[in-house]
Amino acid sequence: NGIKDISENGLQNWWIKISGNGNDSVLTDESGVYSFDSLLAGNYVVSAKLQEGWSQTFPSSPGTYLLTISSGTTFSGNDFGVFQSSSITGMKFFDGNANGAKDEGENGIANWKILLSGDKTDSLLTDANGNYTFGSLLAGNYTVSEVNQDGWQQTFPAFPGTYSVTLAIGENATEKDFGNFSDTLKLRTFNFSVELSKKAAKLKFSKDSVLKESPNLATAVEAVFAKIGKSGATFLGVPQTDAALAKQYAWIFYKKAMDLGKLFTSMHRGLAMPLDSLRTGTKTIKLSKAIKADRKKYDNVGIEQGVLFNLNLKASELGITPTGLGSLLLDTNVILAGRSLQDSSLAYIGKLFDSIMTYPQQFEITNSYEYVKLSIFADSILRHLNNAFAQTLADSNFRIDTNGVIVGKNSYALYLKGTRLTKEVGLLKRNVGKSSSTNFMAFGATDTPENFSLMQNYPNPFNPLTTIHYALPTIGVVTLKIYNVLGQEVATLLNNEELEEGLHEVQFDASRLSSGVYFYRLTVVQNSILSYTETKKMILLK
Repeated sequence: NGIKDISENGLQNWWIKISGNGNDSVLTDESGVYSFDSLLAGNYVVSAKLQEGWSQTFPSSPGTYLLTISSGTTFSGNDFGVFQSSSITGMKFFDGNANGAKDEGENGIANWKILLSGDKTDSLLTDANGNYTFGSLLAGNYTVSEVNQDGWQQTFPAFPGTYSVTLAIGENATEKDFGNFSDTLKLRTFNFSVELSKKAAKLKFSKDSVLKESPNLATAVEAVFAKIGKSGATFLGVPQTDAALAKQYAWIFYKKAMDLGKLFTSMHRGLAMPLDSLRTGTKTIKLSKAIKADRKKYDNVGIEQGVLFNLNLKASELGITPTGLGSLLLDTNVILAGRSLQDSSLAYIGKLFDSIMTYPQQFEITNSYEYVKLSIFADSILRHLNNAFAQTLADSNFRIDTNGVIVGKNSYALYLKGTRLTKEVGLLKRNVGKSSSTNFMAFGATDTPENFSLMQNYPNPFNPLTTIHYALPTIGVVTLKIYNVLGQEVATLLNNEELEEGLHEVQFDASRLSSGVYFYRLTVVQNSILSYTETKKMILLK
């Protein structure tokens, strides 16, 4: 306040300077007192050297004393008052995985308005790095908050989303950070279309770099199979590696995109029958092994929508469509085979539907009533999910990897751009505030492994999604963490979770990490004793 009050004491070891007819400097003593003796007559200026974090309050501008000294005179009361201000600092950051914490790689957001209220009212915008500072504050009580912006959701700090700060004199309150998540990710899906059964247009450029033929939807499916590789993939059901079990159970498997396309020559009208038998009129044929299903032989809405659903999950995982589809959560209370799917990820729903189609007896899907319920699920839920982000192919919503076509000799180097936000499609929501991983226990006859095991993640290298499989012969408390090459933990997918015996998988989203080598470690504890641990290497290649 520019006045020396009774309770305000002197400060030791502050430099006081005198200049004019002679120059000198002294340090204040333990009581804050200073003196200059044996001065010659003349004009002098007395000033105090400010220390960092302090402001001078007395004397007023220019903050110095101008003295004219004659022989034998003494001047007193030339005091200096200083004030040590307090501050509040923090950062506004983009919480990319919406987990309510600032993780490595999550950067600041510029030009976001931060508010201060309490013993002082103020506002400011964050700088280019997302940082803010309220300085020159008195001791007292303050509240720091942010101004919400449309399309953003605050994830940090927790409710009520503000900071209450009590500052002492000279105290600097730091790390008052705010995290926000914005659902700006647009996704893309394939829905039913006879265009899927057409011949794929190959991508070729003329000598003057003009595309000879525009791509079609079948081109995009070929792009998915190019990523899968010549070995092919299962598109519905659970594949069997045991020869004896392969004779008992069936799944749908394609090596070529054109074979998958034959399933979509016309819309399916038949009930969603499981893959245990082929039912045509009064005739029933036992099914087993890998099936290359087409529309002519298999009129089955469960196969139609189930294969499409797997195609969409694979396309997103492989990056042909925007990644992240499998981590979306179903935002409605749907029951499938006695299981509530509320808040279940699409990856989980896909695995559950696969298991039902291969192992209907274990899910008690064995009569016409259950087939009708399965059909309703396929026709309403799966069809809605497949339609959710679908869009007619247009020049504005696909990208051609020109270098991949010309140099890589890939005639199907096509990528589909996202067209809609999750909040625009209904029934779905982003996985906000939770881990992006999806824990899943596979169903079926091969559920109980004989030993603990941790499998190699697939795909590997990956960008940015990959799946980690592991097996538990008995119930255990499981932890699964990701580390960088320095041994620093960068993600926790499972943390001391008690899981049943069986085959499990977790999806890992590394979109916030940079390219490089990482390690994933699985530990299993039983009765407070470490039963199993193993570490494997994975490569993120963006």
